[in-house]
Amino acid sequence: MAGKRRGLSILLAVLAAEAVAALEVGRINRCAEWRPIEMGEYECIQGTSVRIRELEIVPGTALDLSAIAPRYDIGANGRIVSDSQGQLVFQNEPERPLRLRGFNCTYGGKYDGFQNASKEELEELAEQFRLMGLNLVRLHFFDAKLVGLNGLKWLDYKDTFAEDAMPQTKEEIDAIVDRDFLDRFHWFVKCLRDRGVYIMFDVATSPNKIMARAKKSRAPTRIGLFLDERWRKLWKASFDFWTQTINPYTGTRFLDDPQVIGMTFCNEQDWIFFSDQELAMFTTDFRKEFGEDMPELSRRLLWEDGKVSENARLFFRRRLKEMTDFYLGVVKASGFKGLTTQWDMLKTPLGAESHIGLSAVATHSYHAHPKFSVPLPDGVENERILEPWNKGKCTEVPFGSSLAENKRTYFANAALARTLGKPFLVTEYSHIPANDCAQEAPVVQSAIAALQDWQALCPHSD
Repeated sequence: MAGKRRGLSILLAVLAAEAVAALEVGRINRCAEWRPIEMGEYECIQGTSVRIRELEIVPGTALDLSAIAPRYDIGANGRIVSDSQGQLVFQNEPERPLRLRGFNCTYGGKYDGFQNASKEELEELAEQFRLMGLNLVRLHFFDAKLVGLNGLKWLDYKDTFAEDAMPQTKEEIDAIVDRDFLDRFHWFVKCLRDRGVYIMFDVATSPNKIMARAKKSRAPTRIGLFLDERWRKLWKASFDFWTQTINPYTGTRFLDDPQVIGMTFCNEQDWIFFSDQELAMFTTDFRKEFGEDMPELSRRLLWEDGKVSENARLFFRRRLKEMTDFYLGVVKASGFKGLTTQWDMLKTPLGAESHIGLSAVATHSYHAHPKFSVPLPDGVENERILEPWNKGKCTEVPFGSSLAENKRTYFANAALARTLGKPFLVTEYSHIPANDCAQEAPVVQSAIAALQDWQALCPHSD
């Protein structure tokens, strides 16, 4: 579906903080605080992003933040490493602590224009990142987009791991990779390098597949990696592809390129996201370890008190350690020298234990996380929207302050994940801009990060 719209009107459904059950509709209109942007005419095609030039940063204007983050000569001072105090420093300049200001880059695949962008446009995109004052980019969801979303057709869901075909070696991934997308990706990395922008990447982001989405699976990546050897071979094949493929524009590999400061093994693989149905898949192993009289694993069991729940938590502590040991074994054998992170949603003593062996701690934290494509309340229409295929739907955003009394802020909550002696990277965070108290975000985020001496901040697509 396509459509043309002049101007931009935003319609949001919001949850009142005091009465969560009552769905209210908020409309942003011209007022002292809000001024509409006069835009040209744009054609919107479902599944494709739109480049809106009126929203791009103009060099030398108030929005040009390029002077905020230092522009490093990548490689001149060696790799970015951690010192004995957990500070990020250059290998050849250890006396100068570094601060990285980043961004979660999710461009790519059939849902964005990345795969059709010219090299000139990709260079302009990298330049926009520089003007934003960034010196770090986290590559997010590129695993599925390098393979699958462009070139391979999605097939039906499969009921079991055994039915779910997946590459098991780097060579098998090489055979199906989208070469046009890969070429654009390599060029984009080169454009970032020219601007002194470092990279972190996820070996696995996509919930259903790593580096291959020819088929969807009801058993997503983060579950399969715990339970099935074929998923682990797929992960290793993906790791090998990421780290061993030579970029023709830089002549380097992620394995030994100082531009790549580190990786996350699998984005948000933490058990707190598992449904009861997914947790039940671990029950057989749980009973083997603690007795056949143990109940089926569930979210409620993991959160309750009592000996049985303690057994359930101990079971998962052991699973997390075993999973971490697998990842670290692959990394060590490869010779990769960058930072390693995992378990980015755990902020409890269990989380601290799970970070043993990792060279850095990454965490994610949000205030007012939205729900997307929620049906509009009866009697409400969103007649003027940029995306006509979303007519009749809205984004649901909780209202209320992140500084509410007797409540930790989302950033204070993130601090619980910190481990002494290791770099602390907030690789995903946001105070959702549509929230009514979003003006708190710059002060809360910068103040807490500065006072706590955090090393890197990467907001999520704000």
